[in-house]
Amino acid sequence: MSISSTSFSERLARIETSTFLLYAGDEAPQQYKPGNLICATSKVKKAEWLVIALGILLGALAGYMFKTNVGIEMFFAQPLMVVFGIVKADHMTAGICLAMIAGPVCALGFQLFSRTKNRLAQFWWAYLGGVVGANLMKWYYFYLSMTAGA
Repeated sequence: MSISSTSFSERLARIETSTFLLYAGDEAPQQYKPGNLICATSKVKKAEWLVIALGILLGALAGYMFKTNVGIEMFFAQPLMVVFGIVKADHMTAGICLAMIAGPVCALGFQLFSRTKNRLAQFWWAYLGGVVGANLMKWYYFYLSMTAGA
């Protein structure tokens, strides 16, 4: 095994993150600027923004369908067994309710249990944001109607 010709100060300079020193043989080490290295350049994150936009779009669509076809009032105006019967009888209502439940469940699930959570968690949190955004005023009016008598 050959003995390294680099000095201790050069090794310390390599550890420093502000400058990059790469050994190039017996001559002086080459010095690179951090912005010119491939690993240090900022990459366009089109995939990340595409996933977020897709999540918001699909979440807003599911939220709009919930607002127009089902409504939150159905869950509080009817007994639980009647609501279950309504949801069980109509496949469209069941699918819309499942789409509403999928947002928070998957967002929390991918945040807690996924090792490769970046894209999926971003999608589901954006989906949840779209669902909530589409129903925000409806749920606020429902909240006001429920607390008006109190």
